[in-house]
Amino acid sequence: MRFFTTGLISALVAVATAYTTPDYSKAPSGNPISKPGLQEAVPAGKPYTIQWEPTTEGTVSLVLLRGPSENIQPLYALAENIPNEGTFEWTPSTELEPDVTHYGLLIVVESGANKGAYQWSTQFGIKNPNYGKDESSSTTTAAPTTSDDAEPTITKTTTITTTSCPEGVKPTGSSTPKPSVIPQPSFTHTPSAPAWTPTFTPAPPQFTGAAGRNAISLGAVAAGVAAVLAF
Repeated sequence: MRFFTTGLISALVAVATAYTTPDYSKAPSGNPISKPGLQEAVPAGKPYTIQWEPTTEGTVSLVLLRGPSENIQPLYALAENIPNEGTFEWTPSTELEPDVTHYGLLIVVESGANKGAYQWSTQFGIKNPNYGKDESSSTTTAAPTTSDDAEPTITKTTTITTTSCPEGVKPTGSSTPKPSVIPQPSFTHTPSAPAWTPTFTPAPPQFTGAAGRNAISLGAVAAGVAAVLAF
């Protein structure tokens, strides 16, 4: 049972790493990688040309690495058993996490006298502004629902007309109205003169005697006084 388990794990590892396992007992050698350069930002989703100087014969594999330099780990193979021609066009996946560094490449020699030889690239970054965005999500605007039984909307408009004083013209008068004063007639009682003035014309005496003249004079005076009092 233990042998079967060990054999199964070995088979899974072989499938996961179809490229040749590098001979880490030796130092990296040959096939120096020039692009990507140190901390270069490689755009995700766009074709990018990896460049190196081919110094060995046979085929090579390219492996993408992730992590700090002291503990970098392989992600997956970009190409396996390709001719060692010094270039490979790679389109980074848009699912790669953006980072300014912590990515790397590994070249492994697959055939020839140098099989198992390997080389590292310097660490570079991935530029991926759309990382983590759900492209399938979209904003949907629902159409307004209508009903035949809906009551009509009545809009009442009230127009108010105002008159403003033209610019440059100053209103006259006081801002506070003053009450109007209605003049009241004044009455002064002034006794009017009698509309007529009695005129006495002494009649010729009928009697020539002294007693008769005195009687007429007294009668005329009495009549004049009575007329004045009567007014």
